[in-house]
Amino acid sequence: MPSASGKRVVSSQNYVASYVGAKILENGGNAFDASIAVSAVLSVVMP
Repeated sequence: MPSASGKRVVSSQNYVASYVGAKILENGGNAFDASIAVSAVLSVVMP
């Protein structure tokens, strides 16, 4: 499920993970920061 933040898009298998990644980018994080956050959320919601 994709989630957009300005001109950036985050896509993952879960909408919560996509939302978290988009919020990281919105708050000044980079793609690496967002990918770590998305991975962490996915490890919880999709074990």
